[in-house]
Amino acid sequence: MSHKLTFSDFVNFILQLEGVKNGHQMFFAQAEAFGLAEEFKANWKKSVGMLSGGERKKLYFFTICCLTRDWYLFDEPFAGIDEDGKAMMTKQVHRLLEQNKGIITSHEAAPLEPFPQMKQHELAKEKG
Repeated sequence: MSHKLTFSDFVNFILQLEGVKNGHQMFFAQAEAFGLAEEFKANWKKSVGMLSGGERKKLYFFTICCLTRDWYLFDEPFAGIDEDGKAMMTKQVHRLLEQNKGIITSHEAAPLEPFPQMKQHELAKEKG
């Protein structure tokens, strides 16, 4: 990813590509609902390449959650995320699971424990 691509470039590109009307307003209204508006405003003009790994992951995760999809597939969404970020992501996951729209793979079970509808499957490693 280019170091010149900004946080706002990424959000605007994804939302425009998907034809989201009033994307900026919708993005920040949802960010406000999840307690992220101030963080996102502070990062709005920053280069994506200059964000921390956790900030980048929150940007990608949250932007994708702003899109209307039949299914959302998240692979290790909590890896490299601080506890506050995990709490925000867990709220988003809850919203998606209420609509039966989420598939998550994760080594971290703790952020998913509040969801009785979450089915957990463990794959055993072959010893050898």
